[in-house]
Order: sequence, then structure tokens, then C-alpha cells
Amino acid sequence: ALIRLRFLHGDEELTEKVFKFRDEVTYSNPPVSIVHTLELHAQQIRLKTQAGSWNAKFSTGGMAELEYAVQFLQLLRGSEHPLVRQANLERALEALLETGVLTLAEFEHLYAAQIFLRRLINALRLVRGLAGDLHCPVPPSPEFSFLAKRLGYVRQGDVTAETQLERDIRQARRRVRPIPGGYGHVFLQSADRRM
Repeated sequence: ALIRLRFLHGDEELTEKVFKFRDEVTYSNPPVSIVHTLELHAQQIRLKTQAGSWNAKFSTGGMAELEYAVQFLQLLRGSEHPLVRQANLERALEALLETGVLTLAEFEHLYAAQIFLRRLINALRLVRGLAGDLHCPVPPSPEFSFLAKRLGYVRQGDVTAETQLERDIRQARRRVRPIPGGYGHVFLQSADRRM
């Protein structure tokens, strides 16, 4: 939550003090146990997903995992690179690239996955009319076909709109997990070396 903190309106002097305190707490050392943070993420997965269904926000390879990954990198590198202290996910990815924390290939993969997952989540909300139901319908269901059309997919030669959407979902999920064990695993190893 402190990483996402941003100024909207109010006393600028107080805001400066709040951000200074936030930076001291958040970026000097991890403010909470990273192990507990990963446990919280695992609990979110258990509570917000259904067996046999993929949730675009909370399942493995979804938006929450991407957000956790970026935030772990921000926590890890925020003390040495103040530029990565961004509340916005896209700006954080750009800052991680600019500071050399991410390679160009990693940035492109994560940025593309973020854009696709955001579009998918918004389309699921529109299709279902419920902000909380982000479970992807299973192909070849009519709901999956409708989702593909809602996202603007059209048949291209022999390749159906549904096949294209399936491919893009698989690709986004792989892009969110480019490092074996996920970014949480990498963060834990790096944090152990620092402590």
C-alpha cells in the first residue's frame, strides 16, 4: 500500500513529510516479512480462485502476481534507485528499465503482459457485469467466444478468434513468470543476501 501511495490534493508540506517517512520505512529495509507477503498472496489465490478455472487477477500468471513482482523489485532497488519509487505500475516498469533493474526483453514481456491482462480484466468485468468475477470462461464455451469478440479478436484465415485469445492468455501468463520460482523467489534470495 505504501508503494502505491500518491498525492492527490492537500497540504504540500505535510505530503512531503509523509513521502519522506514512507521512503524511510519502505525502501530502507523491507517493512514487513517478505515471507508473510508471499503467504498473503498464496492465501489470495486460495480464496479468490476456483478449481479448474483461471482468474485473470489472482491465479498464477495473473495481474496480482505481476503487481507483486514489480513491487518486490521496487522494494529491493528503491533505496539505491529513487526513480523506481513509482505508484503507477507502468511508470514503475519504465523506471526499472531505465535504472537497469530489468533488461529490455524483461521489460517488454512484463509491459505487454500488463497491457493484455488489464484489457482482459476490463473485458471480463463488462461481459459479466460484476467487478469481482474475473474467472476466464473455458473454451470452447459461448462465453469464451463472446469474450474473444469483446476483445476485438476476429478470425484470421484458419485461426479463430478463440484460438488467438487462448494463445494470448497463455503467452501473458508465461510472461508474468519469466524466472523459475517467480519474482518472489528471486526477491527472497536477494533479500537474504542483504540481511
